[in-house]
Amino acid sequence: MWPGRNPRAPANTRRNSCSIPAGLRSTARGWTAATATTKANGSATTEYFKMRKLILIGVCLAAAVLSAGEPLYKGKFREFPVPGTIAAAAGTVELTLNPAKPASEFENEWAFAFSMVPAIEGEEAARTLLGICISSGENGQRALLGVARSGKQTARVSGPREQIFVKGRPVNVALSWGEAGLILSVDGRELSQAPFSGKLSPMPGSFSVSAGPPFFASAIRVSARQLQGAELDSTPDTPFPPGESTTLLADLRSGKTELLTAAGQSGATLLPVWSFDDSLSLPGEKAVLRLSGANFSDTEQDFLLRLTGRETDGAALPEVRETIRIPARTRQKEFQIELPVRTPGHYSFTLECGGERYVFSHAELNRPDEELPDGRFADYIGHHLFDLPHVLAKTGIRNSRSDAFHWFIVEPEKGQFDWRWSDAIVERNREAGIRMLGILGSPPVWAADSAIVPTHKNADMSARRKPADPDDWERYVRAVAERYRGKVAAWEIWNEVDWHPPAPAASFSGSTADYLELLKRAHRAIRSADPEAKILVSGFGYGAACDNAMPFELLTLGAASYCDFYNVHSYQGLKGIAELKRAVEQARPGMKLWQTEQMWHTIADPAMQAKLTAAIQFWFIEEGFEKYFSFGEDFFFSHQTLSPIPSLPALAFAQAMLRKCDRYTGQVTQTPLDLRHGFRRTDGSILTVLGRTAATAVWELEGEVDAVYDLYGREVKFSGASGKYRTLRPTEIIYVVSRQKLTGFKEIAETTNFCPNYSFEEISGDVATGGLKNAAAMQWQLRDRQFDPQGRIAVTTDAATGNYALELTSSGAGRVYAFFDARVPGPERCLFSGSFKNTGAKPVSPYFDVFDRNSGYFKRYHTAPVAPGDGFVRRSVEVEIPASDATLVFCVGIERPGTLVMDDIALERVSNTPIPGCTPLPLPAGAPRASLGEKHVGTEELGKALHGKELIHRIPFRFSSAPVLLSAAAWKGIHGSRLTLPVDVRPEKLFLLLTAAYVPEQAETLGRVHFVRRDGSRTSPAELCNKRELRDWFLAADSRGIPPAFRFVTPRMLEYGLFLVEIDNPDPTADIAAVELEATGESLLILAGASLLAK
Repeated sequence: MWPGRNPRAPANTRRNSCSIPAGLRSTARGWTAATATTKANGSATTEYFKMRKLILIGVCLAAAVLSAGEPLYKGKFREFPVPGTIAAAAGTVELTLNPAKPASEFENEWAFAFSMVPAIEGEEAARTLLGICISSGENGQRALLGVARSGKQTARVSGPREQIFVKGRPVNVALSWGEAGLILSVDGRELSQAPFSGKLSPMPGSFSVSAGPPFFASAIRVSARQLQGAELDSTPDTPFPPGESTTLLADLRSGKTELLTAAGQSGATLLPVWSFDDSLSLPGEKAVLRLSGANFSDTEQDFLLRLTGRETDGAALPEVRETIRIPARTRQKEFQIELPVRTPGHYSFTLECGGERYVFSHAELNRPDEELPDGRFADYIGHHLFDLPHVLAKTGIRNSRSDAFHWFIVEPEKGQFDWRWSDAIVERNREAGIRMLGILGSPPVWAADSAIVPTHKNADMSARRKPADPDDWERYVRAVAERYRGKVAAWEIWNEVDWHPPAPAASFSGSTADYLELLKRAHRAIRSADPEAKILVSGFGYGAACDNAMPFELLTLGAASYCDFYNVHSYQGLKGIAELKRAVEQARPGMKLWQTEQMWHTIADPAMQAKLTAAIQFWFIEEGFEKYFSFGEDFFFSHQTLSPIPSLPALAFAQAMLRKCDRYTGQVTQTPLDLRHGFRRTDGSILTVLGRTAATAVWELEGEVDAVYDLYGREVKFSGASGKYRTLRPTEIIYVVSRQKLTGFKEIAETTNFCPNYSFEEISGDVATGGLKNAAAMQWQLRDRQFDPQGRIAVTTDAATGNYALELTSSGAGRVYAFFDARVPGPERCLFSGSFKNTGAKPVSPYFDVFDRNSGYFKRYHTAPVAPGDGFVRRSVEVEIPASDATLVFCVGIERPGTLVMDDIALERVSNTPIPGCTPLPLPAGAPRASLGEKHVGTEELGKALHGKELIHRIPFRFSSAPVLLSAAAWKGIHGSRLTLPVDVRPEKLFLLLTAAYVPEQAETLGRVHFVRRDGSRTSPAELCNKRELRDWFLAADSRGIPPAFRFVTPRMLEYGLFLVEIDNPDPTADIAAVELEATGESLLILAGASLLAK
């Protein structure tokens, strides 16, 4: 019975007698809370993410009464089923909210009172399908917002917080959608309306309501039609009564919930229920997907499900086809299908159900050697998932970093503390065995300095301003530390305080001296309240846009005396870490550092994210860091489907391996591998971590090897005997467990190509059902319409090799490109190349980019145009890889009108081994100088630059002290207009290393090349075109021109270049006696070398 209501329901409001047993929510898959975090402009923005609920498999109910008496903060969000509850075409959600603070304090977070998330992953804008939230105050925006999305449009409504919230006074807030549009109402009074048409789509299996701060929702009523005016409940002091269209009534304080059947409801629905818990499994656990259904018809309804999937390495899983039957007149029922997961790894799935396609993933985690004692490194890894402690426990991670102690949460009014949320978080972490690092900071409005430094969108938020009164700050810190004495292990004093003036004031409005005062007072307060708690300085953002001097200035001012650990956020990887360590050691010898926030959100490729997520844990162990915390709930999990990305199982397995280690023994080799780390385990055995993040290899191992695992914890089988073994499949990263230290190992590179999926054979998407329009090249990211509204990138079967290639089309309005991430140790020179085919009408030049996100290093390399009708031709550039600790971005694109198909992309180190069969041709004596009227050319510096060199791009050349100079004009000091070079082999290709001087801007053909047969006849000429094969050697004249194969800088700091021209022999079966180079026009051709590739 619904408390306080008329026991006689309207005749057309159906209830049934099914109930969910008491205590259900205390099960492992109970109703729980979660917090999502996103990284934006160097600061952490928190919005509340959702958990999905488990009702009861096979329970059929129309009015379910859930267990009562559960503490309000056991889980901040309450989850309810969508089928039969939310009508896509029209409906109303009414909430009773109980604000516990003044309206002016409703800011600092994007907090949702009600939220329904799209069931299908999409663009970042589609994070909410239907919701009511408060804006954070960024950019000065403060209001209660309502949002709804359909296949046709997105509608938003808003109301001023001052007209809605009064501390201690309950209020009914309603959001309705339908023919009258989207309407936001308060206590039955319409506040805002916006046009809205269409149906809510794509619908998920559940939605959530916040029972916690800042709204403290106590009741909800959902209706299957749009209610307006007097139909809305305007008496928040009394419970919601059921009506003809009511589908759900819930009292969030008692826990009682009724699912009702509204008048006129018809049809059947089956939707997936996404869950953090279901998205992860351990060996021996069943991996399942749950679905929630309703059927209001008088006959049973069948839903055909088709599930396809791929393993970690892309191998197809067995297809699952299953029919789910929902009985007639079923208000709600849950079903489950078992996922074909058998071994550890990351699995991707596509579910087809009810005309929709849902893409999601699952991770099975591996924890080998659980029987071994934990070692010192068991507590090294941490994560920001403080309100998902049961998920952390499942991953084996034992440290959380928590926002639950923000000043604006626990003391919304001066002297009036609200501990309900923070108490619950601390208790849930304790129950899960998780040690907590709490963040102190983020003042409420009443405590924040009134001065706003308008240099960042966050600057207007009170949480990003310094405290107005340091005494208030100290009282707050002492109160928190006293309450959680012995329960919270460590405290971090503010978050990313170096986002402050003179840098953008994204996190703190005060000066370095202001922060030092806060640190001193926090140190005093915590030491008196909880002497055992550890104190961390703020985690410095330490990025290019922050005040990078601040961490060092604080050390100079004595900050190391007021904390136990220095602290940094490593969004730049290892950049700047060595300098910071030296400064800390100088200020306080022996002080350790923590890293408390990092995620690879700047890396687009999920596979690369996973490799780097694991690798960076070991890089910071090598640097001597005490702890390393990852960050980002909606980085490690999909916001829409709560699916884990590959980084999650990679991080979990790194934790599983480190957990049994008690000593880092150092680097195991001087070979510059990304991972080359050794550890002693608690049983005396050895863990060796080896590999690269950008290349796979098979490994030869010497020693008593017990087990080998890959990045995700899958066993890597190996063969051999007598202490010599070889792994049977290539991997990027391996964990080797051996009884003693390995006596040797050897990396046998599977490929020297740093480009992932170089031939585009790894594609995702249901090609069998939807064709290539559904295909995407895995490990490549696309930028088709960002700069060219008519741009297009698509997978095509018109391939140079294999089955697939990538087709780029540009209208000329902007660049269209694809890119991948790779960690290539620099400084280095690499050959970046690809096969290209022009399917358009005009020549198109591809370009190659190298970009370092951290340092801002960027370099673009243009290649010779690809002409239509030539089929696939190879284009390559020699690129400079900068010295960087970061993962670099490598792009291939076009920016002129046309279409290019690209395939077989390669990024390879420049080899010192000559191309087999390539022989240099001797050149006649050259000339150091030439002149034509006022034009003068000197080649002495070129001769010096080439001295001692034998290979350019692996092609051998025989260089003399001066090049051969050719021109059709009357230049003095030149060889003439034509050069004939004798040949004694049957050539397949000719390579010329040459350049040109004084090239007119409009010049087209600069020269011609003929192959001369033994009978004196010549082949058709190959033309040397300006800006296609070569250009003027003074490179600054055209910084965007085709790149040279060889560059040199004169003492006057002028940069010049030589170009490598590859010419195919058009008659490879004929006997060739010579090759002839002819200059045309008045330009000066400068030939430095020639080489032949024998057939």
